[in-house]
Amino acid sequence: MIILTKVRKWVIIMHINQAVEYFGNKISIAKALGISSASISKWGEKVPKLRAYQLQVITNGALKADSLILQNTNTKGLIKNERTITG
Repeated sequence: MIILTKVRKWVIIMHINQAVEYFGNKISIAKALGISSASISKWGEKVPKLRAYQLQVITNGALKADSLILQNTNTKGLIKNERTITG
């Protein structure tokens, strides 16, 4: 018998729109991070975790990397957001 279980995990989320609002555009974000704007285009809607921490440092805390979402994930990788907590 196989039992499908749900796994809860915390995920750090910084949306690209937050960074664009602060910097003005994706090119400025790329310059601040020292990367190409093509790299940022690959991110989609969410800033990768380590880049989110870098942006928090670069902006002296104006952007926060500690927005957390509690997610339920089943064994097939389907995710349902339960609630959002911002620090």
